[in-house]
Amino acid sequence: MWLVEHHKGTRREGWQTILRLVVTCIALTLILNVFFPFLWRDNPGAVMFFYGVLAFVGIVALAHAYCNIAEDGEFRCRLSAEQL
Repeated sequence: MWLVEHHKGTRREGWQTILRLVVTCIALTLILNVFFPFLWRDNPGAVMFFYGVLAFVGIVALAHAYCNIAEDGEFRCRLSAEQL
């Protein structure tokens, strides 16, 4: 008998990953432009590097989310009293 059982669909997890990615990218872009507007003028190379890293992480997250959406499986977590 399982003390705790949790399951979640991979399709739902994929869409949540995409939503988190969009919100994070918008937030990081706004933070950079609102709080550090002088960086474009003073150090454009660092800003381009930041956006390059952001784009790379975004592509990896999109690939992971797409795999989860296409798989349409289920994550399952079960814990017994002995494991806790």
